[in-house]
Amino acid sequence: MFCSVPVKYIDVDALQPDGRYTIRNAAKTIYNDLPDHEAALWESRIILQSYNVQHTKLSREAYGYITSTYLICDEDQAVPPQYQEMFAHRAKAQIYHCNAGHSPHLSQPDALVQRIVETVEEVSAPAP
Repeated sequence: MFCSVPVKYIDVDALQPDGRYTIRNAAKTIYNDLPDHEAALWESRIILQSYNVQHTKLSREAYGYITSTYLICDEDQAVPPQYQEMFAHRAKAQIYHCNAGHSPHLSQPDALVQRIVETVEEVSAPAP
């Protein structure tokens, strides 16, 4: 198992028979840094998630043999930054921070693209 995070947005009493669940209050949990109307739109598009992924033992994790980068979202209400830090350290990742919530691809797409471009440039640069 990668790391177990206490997940406050899962109602384990409401798990589907196949082990899937809906994220509780997604607008405030994973879309907390979007305007209310956008958060409501994305919340309406949430699909069922697998609960078992929280407890699945990983094997052949890519981060074990590929250099990784981790963007810690400091305003994430779903996965608190201290857990993101644990994930990043476990992966021996280069760590960057942003002030986004759980979904920077929606709330800060330009900043996210810039971070991706800078990371690609860093890892693609010829060795000195």
